[in-house]
Amino acid sequence: MSRGQRGLILTTNEDDVWILERNESGDEHVGNKVIVEGVVSGFDRLRIDWIGSA
Repeated sequence: MSRGQRGLILTTNEDDVWILERNESGDEHVGNKVIVEGVVSGFDRLRIDWIGSA
């Protein structure tokens, strides 16, 4: 996971890129591999319910 101009960004193992929408910062996960649970909320957006370390 990384941080971009639009917020948190998740790049999957298949090189798909998702912009993560979350109420909390999530900065503690930047630079780490994560598991994300949420709902697709746009073309490239994922509304996050939960993030954990992979």
